[in-house]
Amino acid sequence: MRRLTGAWPVLAEQELPASMASVEAARALVRGALSSCPEAVVDVARLLVSELVTNAIRGSGQPILVRISAREGQVAVAVRDHAPGTPELRESVADGSDCGRGLRIVETLSTTWGWTAHGAGKTVWFTI
Repeated sequence: MRRLTGAWPVLAEQELPASMASVEAARALVRGALSSCPEAVVDVARLLVSELVTNAIRGSGQPILVRISAREGQVAVAVRDHAPGTPELRESVADGSDCGRGLRIVETLSTTWGWTAHGAGKTVWFTI
């Protein structure tokens, strides 16, 4: 379990309902918060927040919290949920399912990623 360390000034934060419509709301939150960043950074952050929000909604069925922070040319996005368990990277998805690739995408496109347990839930984050 890696932790997001140090002070990260918050650019935007929003609680979102446990609805798949929250995926687009999180993407819009990222776009607004990172409007001064290069388009490539915004695009990657939007894709990765989509993966984390989808996992959080499917896993907990409860409202989630999305937080976007930045410092020294880096962006951090964190998604807090109320689901028990730990995030697990899957090696491959051979059954044709559209599930199971999200954290691999996060791992591949982010600079770092990790998670922190809290109570019955967790916060999963990435930096770019």
